[in-house]
Amino acid sequence: MSDLRLVAALCLALVCAILSYTTYSALVPTFIAEWRINNTESGLISGAFFAGYVAAVPVLVSLTDRIDPRRILLASLALSALASIGFALVVDGFWSAAPPRCQRRVPAVPRRRGAPG
Repeated sequence: MSDLRLVAALCLALVCAILSYTTYSALVPTFIAEWRINNTESGLISGAFFAGYVAAVPVLVSLTDRIDPRRILLASLALSALASIGFALVVDGFWSAAPPRCQRRVPAVPRRRGAPG
């Protein structure tokens, strides 16, 4: 894949990832009503998003020493897209919502060690 195509794919993937970032937070009142969950369960589903981030960062960042970070980010964004689709199509309550919400946060932006930022 040429560098230009890789950068274009990366930009498109990031735009799509950013679009789905706030979906859960914006729809919490709807989910509480439809799934009949309480505030604690809603908070745990939201927290699963950050648990996915905490679990993914050490793995993804260490892989950037061996694999091009753009490729890692693109692959993790693809996994995130699948998790978002799964969340939209399969989830119907607390127990089915947490796993895809956790996977949704996998694309931590990987950087090489010593890179600025």
